Amino acid sequence: MFLHRCFCIFVLLSIVTVVTSYDTSTADSLHTALTLGYNEYVRPSGTTTVTVKLGLLSVNVLDVKTQEFTVTGWLDVSWTDSRFSWTPASYSNIEDMYLDTAYCWNPKVAVDNAAHGLSEAESNKLFKIQYTGTVTWSISGQMTVHCSTDVKFYPYDEQECFISVKSLAYPAAYVPLASGGIDKSQYSENDEWDLTSTAVSVTDVDVSGVNYSCLKFKMTLSRRHWTILVTVIVPMLLVSFAGMLVFLIPAENSSKIGYTVAILIAELLLMIVILDVVPLASSHVPILGNFFLTLIILNFLEIFATITIVKLYNNKFRSRPVKQMHERLAAVCFALTCFRPIASASSSPRGSPTNETETTSIESPQVEGTPPEFKHALKRKLSIKAISPDNSFATSSKEEFRRERRRSRAWVGNGVICGCSNGVDRKWTWDLVSSAIDRMCFLLFLLIRLIVTIIFMIIMSGGSS
Repeated sequence: MFLHRCFCIFVLLSIVTVVTSYDTSTADSLHTALTLGYNEYVRPSGTTTVTVKLGLLSVNVLDVKTQEFTVTGWLDVSWTDSRFSWTPASYSNIEDMYLDTAYCWNPKVAVDNAAHGLSEAESNKLFKIQYTGTVTWSISGQMTVHCSTDVKFYPYDEQECFISVKSLAYPAAYVPLASGGIDKSQYSENDEWDLTSTAVSVTDVDVSGVNYSCLKFKMTLSRRHWTILVTVIVPMLLVSFAGMLVFLIPAENSSKIGYTVAILIAELLLMIVILDVVPLASSHVPILGNFFLTLIILNFLEIFATITIVKLYNNKFRSRPVKQMHERLAAVCFALTCFRPIASASSSPRGSPTNETETTSIESPQVEGTPPEFKHALKRKLSIKAISPDNSFATSSKEEFRRERRRSRAWVGNGVICGCSNGVDRKWTWDLVSSAIDRMCFLLFLLIRLIVTIIFMIIMSGGSS
């Protein structure tokens, strides 16, 4: 008997379950009950809080030139309307319904900094109504907004873009906006930009003396700089550093000047290609542009230095001895670069006579009774050299010979030039002078390029932070 009663109760519950399942007529009745006598222009309450949540699918484009930021995602706008509450058991356990915007109050929420509006916003005119009275409006599509960018530290720049949501019809006292956060669960990474952080803030905007609630979704984007380093900065540096190799080419080589001009043309052609990659904005000039301009200026200076060296080598006074000013300049260049020039064939230790240097000694007359010290003094006074150390001219007095001897040693003590053995007198030539200046310019421009590159890279990599 007891088992029979349990079986009957089970059958009755099954019948009730079948009866209370969803059917079209019940849904029609619920729809009629919800919309009958409903006024879509009346707010659900005196203060209706509207919650907005942003969902991100991808970052499409951040155009620096047009100052536009495009993302693909959706906005979930929700609020509570007690007029849309019902008991699910009374309507076949139906817990939610979908109504057209014509039958429901709309908070008139929109993206107020949109450049072209929401491309898919007008296509979704359905509101999801839950039995508790919660209304949800989902707007999906591509959102293009204005974004003020700063490319000063390109390619290490970080950009902050906002999607500003505001109720265009109701003041903040009637319809305040609340944040629902940013949903990144379905977000796909961008090849150019890395989404480093997100934040949401709520502010009031004063429009003609009326405060409107504004919700700002902030997205911080960091540029992926490795591609720019490999494709833009490294090629420019290689071409620029190749320019200083002109100082390793001998001055007598006819292609010395042509090499520097070819490097300059290569840099200018590379700059034209880079202009299509580097973003340019009238308000902010990238530091990278100043860096490239500095490298081109260094190349112009190298051309000027190269022309000066070639002109010095091929001067019209080449058959004459090297001037004292040029000798001193070459000696300083050798000393600063610590270069050991190869001793010329005419160089010889001091005090050892050669076929180029002859000593003519005129003996003092033998005067009876002359003290020995006066004899030696008179002998030293009459002892002169007939040929100068560099074999370029004859001397007629000891004072002129001493002056030319100091000149041949080129302003360095005891004739030593950075590593040359003591006691060696160098015969300076125009070849040696141009070689000394070449070597000095090579090390100087190398040092300047390294310092400039390090400074600019530190500024670019650390300036944005």
